[in-house]
Amino acid sequence: MITARHIGREVTDGERRGILQTVWLGRAWVRPDGGGIEWDALPGALFTVEEREAGADVEQPV
Repeated sequence: MITARHIGREVTDGERRGILQTVWLGRAWVRPDGGGIEWDALPGALFTVEEREAGADVEQPV
């Protein structure tokens, strides 16, 4: 799970990846790496790329 302290770091939801722009009102906004339209997600659905690549347990609760 990401928080505001992760702003500016690369994050992923498992399919997309981008730079975390802000976390506000329970939503996280991410700018795609290659440019394009920002997307939003629940903070609990995002992980830093470092966590994901290190093999952190990133399974989502059902």
